Amino acid sequence: MEAQNKLSRLKSLLQSMSRILVAFSGGVDSTFLLWAACQVLGKNALAVTVCSPLVPSEELKRARSLALHLGADHETVSLDPLAIPHVRKNLPDRCYH
Repeated sequence: MEAQNKLSRLKSLLQSMSRILVAFSGGVDSTFLLWAACQVLGKNALAVTVCSPLVPSEELKRARSLALHLGADHETVSLDPLAIPHVRKNLPDRCYH
């Protein structure tokens, strides 16, 4: 499927929603989704970024700045994955479940 057709399908899906929360890292994928959501839903698109000891503060600042530049409101959610015993153990098979 052509890129334009995929974009049209995405925008059509977004139009069927009254609002959306985008899990926003500031990376390419979530930035594209947030951009499309802002195009279709305007201020009804909310960017939410995880604030964690594993996420550098500069990344959070960039994500916030980018979300606001795209026209979305931005919020953070605090999460400490190191409080989860399985994550803290950092077992060798962690990426293969």
